[in-house]
Amino acid sequence: MPEFKSLAEYIKAFENGCPDYCKDDERPSRLKIDLKITKGTKFNQACRLSALALTAKKTNYERHSLVENFMLINDSTTIACEVPVWFWEKNLNAGIFGHIDLLQVRFGLIYVMDYKPEAIHENVQKVASQLLFYSSGLSFRTKIPLDKFRCAWFDDEVYYEFNPREANVKYHRSGGKSWHG
Repeated sequence: MPEFKSLAEYIKAFENGCPDYCKDDERPSRLKIDLKITKGTKFNQACRLSALALTAKKTNYERHSLVENFMLINDSTTIACEVPVWFWEKNLNAGIFGHIDLLQVRFGLIYVMDYKPEAIHENVQKVASQLLFYSSGLSFRTKIPLDKFRCAWFDDEVYYEFNPREANVKYHRSGGKSWHG
């Protein structure tokens, strides 16, 4: 991964654990932003691998970790799972923190991915917002331009992807203030 050396260094920095987050920070899934994206829909290798991983599940509770671990072990493009990310979002005047389910490097791009059981029924605004914040935070932390990132959510049947650079964002904060990105 020589072209993304700073990403490798970022991931390696968590070998001994991750920092404590500020209690006042926001989880991306709680923030309300208006987001317009063009999402591509397809069935791909991530779907195939998650379907294969899910054959080992005994309960629905196990799905998430099974898919993440299976992909990390068996997929050469998956480089990490449960990657912490945090940053200050100046447009919202809020700290943002969370964990990226899966990181992949393929086709010269970094894929920030979220396994979502029944992905077809997900609230597009909510999941796309979460992934946009994660990719923005990782871009900030690694100094890798946002145009080198793609965001995706998937399950064993469908895969949705979008380019975070092309997202049209309107941030909302209590008090009616908004910012257009």
